[in-house]
Amino acid sequence: MKNKYLKELKSLKKLSTSSLFHKGFKLPYFTISSTYQNYSKDVFQILDNIYQELKIDVLISALLDGKEVNFTEKKAALHHRYRDLSQKNNDFDSISTSRFFLKKIKENS
Repeated sequence: MKNKYLKELKSLKKLSTSSLFHKGFKLPYFTISSTYQNYSKDVFQILDNIYQELKIDVLISALLDGKEVNFTEKKAALHHRYRDLSQKNNDFDSISTSRFFLKKIKENS
């Protein structure tokens, strides 16, 4: 991670924020409810910048597609493929879902 983000995150500790921040999202058959400590729009923006710069969604897609993401060993990380496949939901699109939740968090921050 770039040092500029670490410096920004450290500087945010000096800002006064509410002690708890709660967000929840509901979809059919699915609910996410989280409570964050010392969370603010500034913290979210820094985390979003890191997410965008590191292209996390591209890395997640590469991981799930079996592409090389373990750069030190120069091979794919296939841990998720060794899990119990009988419980796997092939219709679940984790990338679209993560983008949806990121959008909702931005709208409500």
